[in-house]
Amino acid sequence: MGVIAAGASVLLFATPAGAKFPQFELEVTRTEVAVGDPLHLKAEVASWAVEMAASNPKVLPMVEVYRTADLPVSGELVENVEPVQRVEWEHIGEGRYSGEVTLSEPGSYEIVSMNVWNTRLEGYPQPVSLTVTEAKAPNVAASDEFGLPLAGAIVATVGVTGLITFALARRRLRGHRDLSGHAESN
Repeated sequence: MGVIAAGASVLLFATPAGAKFPQFELEVTRTEVAVGDPLHLKAEVASWAVEMAASNPKVLPMVEVYRTADLPVSGELVENVEPVQRVEWEHIGEGRYSGEVTLSEPGSYEIVSMNVWNTRLEGYPQPVSLTVTEAKAPNVAASDEFGLPLAGAIVATVGVTGLITFALARRRLRGHRDLSGHAESN
C-alpha cells in the first residue's frame, strides 16, 4: 500500500523543477488586443487535480506575459528575463480559474506558463503569441446629454432653422400679396 501511495505522489508532483501547480489547460479569448483593453484568460487543472485545487485555492497557475524580443531562443527562462505582467487569477471552483491582463504598450508578446518558453512541456500549455496594437482613437464627435452626436445636432439645428425661415418668409410673402391684392380691390 505504501508503494502505491509513493508512486501516486511521484506522479502527482512530476512537474518541472520549481513548478508548484498541477497540469492545466489555458484558454485565451483573443490573440490581438489594443493597449489598455483587458485580455481575459481561463485555466482549468487536469481532472485528477480538481480536489487538490479546491483544497488549496491560493495556489494559482503560473502564467506570465513577456515581450517577445526579451525571450531567449528556447528553453527555460533565465532569471534576468522579467515578465511584463503576471496573470492575476481568481479560483472560480471545480479546478477552474479566471484571470486577465491589461498591457500598456503596443508590441509583440508571449503568454508563457510555468516559466518554460518554446519547449514542449507535457500537461502544460504552449506559449501563446499576443499582438498589442495602439489604443483605439476615441470618438472625436462630442455628444450632448441625449447621446446625439454634436455634428448631427448641428446639422439638424441648421436644417430646422432653414425650414422655419423658409416657412416664415413664404408666409410674409403671402401676407404681402394679400395686402397688395386687397388694396387693388378697393
